[in-house]
Amino acid sequence: MAPEKKTPASKAAEKKHKLAENDEANAPIETAPAPHRAQPALPPMYAAIEALSATRHGALKLAASQGYGHAAKMSSIILAASEIPAAAQDFPVVFSDQGDNAMPYAVTGHAEGVNLHVDADGAWRKDAYIPAYVRRYPFIFIKSDGGKRLLLGVDPGASALSQTEGAPLYKADGKPSATARNAVAFCKAYKSELDRTGVLVRQIMDTGITVARRANVTLPGGGKAAVAGFRIVDEKKLGALPDETFLALRKSGALTIIYCHLMSMGSWRNLLA
Repeated sequence: MAPEKKTPASKAAEKKHKLAENDEANAPIETAPAPHRAQPALPPMYAAIEALSATRHGALKLAASQGYGHAAKMSSIILAASEIPAAAQDFPVVFSDQGDNAMPYAVTGHAEGVNLHVDADGAWRKDAYIPAYVRRYPFIFIKSDGGKRLLLGVDPGASALSQTEGAPLYKADGKPSATARNAVAFCKAYKSELDRTGVLVRQIMDTGITVARRANVTLPGGGKAAVAGFRIVDEKKLGALPDETFLALRKSGALTIIYCHLMSMGSWRNLLA
């Protein structure tokens, strides 16, 4: 989400995100040096991405508690469908204004580059839901073999990684540790859920029940902020849907997204705290 005249996920950001989310694969972990891969654009939060390999990253360890400073500049965060019921209790959940590529997002700030749910020490707002996109970091899937397969990637400069403290990513024999295998499992499940979410959101958009909106926010000090470039469900249009269309939304699971989204509109107040 962004201030006036900017979208929660600009077209450029959407293209960056697809670097990690567009292919189906088993996502193995490399055991040999990865060839150089040009990365003209990176997903939000990631400063660099390398295919995880024992040769390059054999000495790296993952800290048990890494904090969330890496998400401090994310004023909106993509959500998978299964996250929306929990996220809706803490954030406004809106749809990006991206046509066929629309996805649900949690609005976490009213100014570009500011996540109000992360404090100066990198701590997430107490008891607030933490999106899977944030929890996945510093890992991510990257394309290999011309996009035919995915590999587990990592942001090598992440503060959560070190050579002295934490759980090793590789065992002494150079094989992936349980930590690395768990990262693969998490990324695989997350990608699968995002794929499913994309299908459900397209179904919602195809009904024509969403409308473009902006939110005018009055800040505690009296200042004003405008959040624009997103879509919400129009309840009148929802109520006017033909029974057949409404039933299709219910059967697919898209109706759950809609109801949680509508409920989340009461969470705009959390951006004022």
